[in-house]
Amino acid sequence: MRDYTIEEFPIILLEHIEEVCYRLRRQNKLAQTVHFSVGYSKSYNGGIRKTHTLNRQTNLTMDIYNICTYILHQQYTGEPIHSISISLTNLIQEGEEQISLFDNITQREQEVKLTKVMDEIRTRFGKNSILRGISYTHSAIARYRNTLLIGGHKSLTMLIFQKSAGWSSGLR
Repeated sequence: MRDYTIEEFPIILLEHIEEVCYRLRRQNKLAQTVHFSVGYSKSYNGGIRKTHTLNRQTNLTMDIYNICTYILHQQYTGEPIHSISISLTNLIQEGEEQISLFDNITQREQEVKLTKVMDEIRTRFGKNSILRGISYTHSAIARYRNTLLIGGHKSLTMLIFQKSAGWSSGLR
Protein backbone atom coordinates (compact mmCIF):
# COMPACT_ATOMS: atom_id res chain seq x y z
CA MET A 1 0.00 0.00 0.00
CA ARG A 2 1.19 3.47 -0.76
CA ASP A 3 1.51 6.44 1.56
CA TYR A 4 -0.98 9.30 1.43
CA THR A 5 -0.29 13.01 1.15
CA ILE A 6 -2.02 15.55 3.36
CA GLU A 7 -4.08 16.62 0.34
CA GLU A 8 -5.48 13.09 -0.11
CA PHE A 9 -5.89 12.33 3.56
CA PRO A 10 -9.17 14.19 4.29
CA ILE A 11 -10.92 12.08 1.63
CA ILE A 12 -9.62 8.80 3.05
CA LEU A 13 -10.37 9.93 6.59
CA LEU A 14 -13.96 10.96 5.81
CA GLU A 15 -14.70 7.68 4.04
CA HIS A 16 -13.22 5.73 6.91
CA ILE A 17 -15.22 7.61 9.55
CA GLU A 18 -18.36 7.23 7.43
CA GLU A 19 -17.99 3.45 7.62
CA VAL A 20 -17.28 3.44 11.37
CA CYS A 21 -20.30 5.66 12.10
CA TYR A 22 -22.55 3.64 9.77
CA ARG A 23 -21.80 0.50 11.76
CA LEU A 24 -22.30 2.34 15.04
CA ARG A 25 -25.70 3.63 13.88
CA ARG A 26 -26.78 0.16 12.75
CA GLN A 27 -26.45 -0.92 16.39
CA ASN A 28 -28.34 2.20 17.61
CA LYS A 29 -25.34 3.36 19.63
CA LEU A 30 -23.77 6.73 20.35
CA ALA A 31 -20.13 7.29 21.30
CA GLN A 32 -18.61 9.85 23.61
CA THR A 33 -14.89 9.17 23.13
CA VAL A 34 -12.87 9.25 19.90
CA HIS A 35 -9.47 7.55 19.67
CA PHE A 36 -7.63 8.77 16.56
CA SER A 37 -4.27 7.49 15.35
CA VAL A 38 -2.20 8.33 12.30
CA GLY A 39 0.87 6.29 11.43
CA TYR A 40 3.54 7.97 9.37
CA SER A 41 5.42 6.33 6.52
CA LYS A 42 7.83 3.59 7.59
CA SER A 43 10.80 5.75 6.62
CA TYR A 44 9.70 8.43 9.15
CA ASN A 45 8.35 6.34 12.05
CA GLY A 46 6.02 7.76 14.65
CA GLY A 47 2.66 9.36 14.19
CA ILE A 48 -0.24 10.93 16.05
CA ARG A 49 -2.24 9.22 18.78
CA LYS A 50 -4.94 11.21 20.56
CA THR A 51 -8.09 10.56 22.53
CA HIS A 52 -10.85 13.15 22.68
CA THR A 53 -13.95 13.04 24.86
CA LEU A 54 -16.92 14.79 23.29
CA ASN A 55 -19.26 17.13 25.16
CA ARG A 56 -22.20 15.09 23.87
CA GLN A 57 -22.55 11.57 22.53
CA THR A 58 -22.85 11.18 18.76
CA ASN A 59 -22.89 8.77 15.86
CA LEU A 60 -22.85 11.43 13.14
CA THR A 61 -20.00 11.25 10.65
CA MET A 62 -19.26 14.96 10.51
CA ASP A 63 -19.05 15.29 14.32
CA ILE A 64 -16.30 12.65 14.42
CA TYR A 65 -14.64 13.96 11.25
CA ASN A 66 -14.43 17.50 12.66
CA ILE A 67 -12.71 16.21 15.82
CA CYS A 68 -10.21 14.13 13.83
CA THR A 69 -9.36 16.96 11.42
CA TYR A 70 -8.91 19.34 14.35
CA ILE A 71 -6.47 16.90 15.97
CA LEU A 72 -4.69 16.41 12.65
CA HIS A 73 -4.25 20.16 12.08
CA GLN A 74 -2.92 20.62 15.62
CA GLN A 75 -0.46 17.70 15.55
CA TYR A 76 0.52 17.00 11.93
CA THR A 77 4.14 17.83 11.02
CA GLY A 78 4.20 17.05 7.30
CA GLU A 79 5.24 13.40 7.03
CA PRO A 80 3.62 11.04 4.51
CA ILE A 81 0.70 9.18 6.12
CA HIS A 82 0.69 5.39 5.95
CA SER A 83 -2.14 4.29 8.25
CA ILE A 84 -5.11 5.55 10.24
CA SER A 85 -7.15 4.12 13.06
CA ILE A 86 -10.44 5.34 14.51
CA SER A 87 -12.03 3.87 17.63
CA LEU A 88 -15.26 5.08 19.21
CA THR A 89 -15.82 4.16 22.85
CA ASN A 90 -17.94 5.02 25.88
CA LEU A 91 -21.02 3.85 24.03
CA ILE A 92 -24.62 4.36 25.07
CA GLN A 93 -27.91 3.37 23.49
CA GLU A 94 -29.56 5.98 21.23
CA GLY A 95 -32.23 7.86 23.15
CA GLU A 96 -30.25 7.83 26.40
CA GLU A 97 -28.10 10.85 25.55
CA GLN A 98 -28.09 14.03 27.60
CA ILE A 99 -29.39 17.01 25.61
CA SER A 100 -27.85 20.41 26.22
CA LEU A 101 -29.84 23.63 26.42
CA PHE A 102 -27.33 25.14 24.00
CA ASP A 103 -27.77 22.57 21.22
CA ASN A 104 -29.58 23.52 18.04
CA ILE A 105 -32.15 20.72 18.32
CA THR A 106 -33.85 21.40 14.97
CA GLN A 107 -30.61 21.28 12.98
CA ARG A 108 -29.46 18.18 14.85
CA GLU A 109 -32.77 16.40 14.17
CA GLN A 110 -32.45 17.22 10.46
CA GLU A 111 -28.91 15.79 10.37
CA VAL A 112 -30.08 12.63 12.15
CA LYS A 113 -33.05 12.18 9.77
CA LEU A 114 -30.85 12.66 6.69
CA THR A 115 -28.29 10.21 8.04
CA LYS A 116 -30.97 7.59 8.78
CA VAL A 117 -32.36 7.87 5.24
CA MET A 118 -28.86 7.48 3.79
CA ASP A 119 -28.25 4.44 6.02
CA GLU A 120 -31.55 2.87 4.94
CA ILE A 121 -30.57 3.30 1.28
CA ARG A 122 -27.15 1.73 1.93
CA THR A 123 -28.69 -1.18 3.82
CA ARG A 124 -31.32 -1.87 1.18
CA PHE A 125 -29.37 -1.26 -2.04
CA GLY A 126 -25.73 -1.67 -1.02
CA LYS A 127 -23.04 0.64 0.30
CA ASN A 128 -22.18 2.00 -3.15
CA SER A 129 -25.79 3.04 -3.82
CA ILE A 130 -25.30 6.39 -2.10
CA LEU A 131 -21.89 7.97 -1.64
CA ARG A 132 -20.49 11.42 -1.03
CA GLY A 133 -19.16 13.27 -4.06
CA ILE A 134 -15.58 12.90 -2.82
CA SER A 135 -15.91 9.13 -3.17
CA TYR A 136 -15.68 9.64 -6.93
CA THR A 137 -12.30 11.38 -6.80
CA HIS A 138 -8.97 9.77 -7.65
CA SER A 139 -7.86 9.42 -4.01
CA ALA A 140 -11.08 7.83 -2.76
CA ILE A 141 -11.17 4.18 -1.70
CA ALA A 142 -14.78 3.62 -0.52
CA ARG A 143 -16.20 2.42 -3.86
CA TYR A 144 -13.38 -0.09 -4.22
CA ARG A 145 -13.48 -1.18 -0.57
CA ASN A 146 -17.28 -1.65 -0.64
CA THR A 147 -16.99 -4.18 -3.48
CA LEU A 148 -14.70 -6.52 -1.53
CA LEU A 149 -16.13 -9.38 0.49
CA ILE A 150 -13.43 -9.34 3.16
CA GLY A 151 -10.99 -6.59 4.02
CA GLY A 152 -10.54 -3.75 1.60
CA HIS A 153 -7.89 -1.35 0.40
CA LYS A 154 -5.42 -4.22 0.37
CA SER A 155 -4.93 -4.84 4.09
CA LEU A 156 -7.78 -2.76 5.48
CA THR A 157 -8.73 -4.16 8.84
CA MET A 158 -12.50 -4.25 8.82
CA LEU A 159 -14.35 -2.70 11.68
CA ILE A 160 -14.46 -4.83 14.76
CA PHE A 161 -17.01 -4.49 17.49
CA GLN A 162 -15.31 -4.72 20.83
CA LYS A 163 -18.02 -5.79 23.26
CA SER A 164 -17.16 -3.49 26.12
CA ALA A 165 -14.90 -0.97 24.40
CA GLY A 166 -16.79 0.15 21.30
CA TRP A 167 -16.18 0.43 17.59
CA SER A 168 -12.72 0.26 16.15
CA SER A 169 -11.20 0.32 12.72
CA GLY A 170 -7.80 0.55 11.17
CA LEU A 171 -6.40 1.24 7.72
CA ARG A 172 -2.91 0.09 6.83
